[in-house]
Amino acid sequence: MKLPVIVLFVLMLTIIYGIWRDHQPINIKQSRHQPLIIGHQGQDYTLANYNVALKSGVQYIDQKVFLSQDHHLVVANDNNLNQATGQNINITDSNYRTIQHHKYHNGESVHTLNQIFDKYGVMTNYVIAIQEQNNHHELLERGIISSIRRNHLTNHVLLQSTDVNSLSYMHQSLPQAPEILQIKNTNQSKVDWQKTVSQLPAAVQFIALNQSLVNRETVSFLNKHHKMLMVNDSNSKSDFVHAKSIGAQAIVTDNTKAATIYFK
Repeated sequence: MKLPVIVLFVLMLTIIYGIWRDHQPINIKQSRHQPLIIGHQGQDYTLANYNVALKSGVQYIDQKVFLSQDHHLVVANDNNLNQATGQNINITDSNYRTIQHHKYHNGESVHTLNQIFDKYGVMTNYVIAIQEQNNHHELLERGIISSIRRNHLTNHVLLQSTDVNSLSYMHQSLPQAPEILQIKNTNQSKVDWQKTVSQLPAAVQFIALNQSLVNRETVSFLNKHHKMLMVNDSNSKSDFVHAKSIGAQAIVTDNTKAATIYFK
């Protein structure tokens, strides 16, 4: 009789551990000592590329999410799939049935957010980048919220947008999720984006900037306003050296293997 009891006890511990792990919040405090490394997939948001990034040891994988015409949450680097698949179609103007017929160079179809969540679950964390759309913006946000909740990943996501109002809307439903404001380079002066940052709520913890806007003064300004710096397009060793020298708390990189080795 002892063996079945032991087996049952082990099974219960496994279930309890799974529930505990699923509810552990993202530990962004570690980024103050060692930057978070976010695996960007270049043009190919394929499972093959995700697997390489995760094998290299990154803590987060990047998800740019667009809403298809029939309201599927599609993950891709750009709305237009020409560079990724060679087919000149826009995700926002197409049904997913059409989109999935256009393949990446390795033969994979363009994936949905739910497919990525189904594949990796709580094995990793996700940066969910909400992409601007002319129509149905709220439908995109609601769909993302629903997908995160359905997959029990509320403690495994960072939410990113260029739109403060979008982040505020998402915060109402996912208040525990840290948020990232992406600052655009185009048509936005230093004075403008710094004014925006100074007025942000506490939930927006990271400010994502491209290399051209990043220096020690930037970090000092962000720290003054209790925000952390995320550097985009950090792919070479010189990029890593620069990010480390100014104290960046997160980097977004296509070169995940080199980044994880450098920042060990």
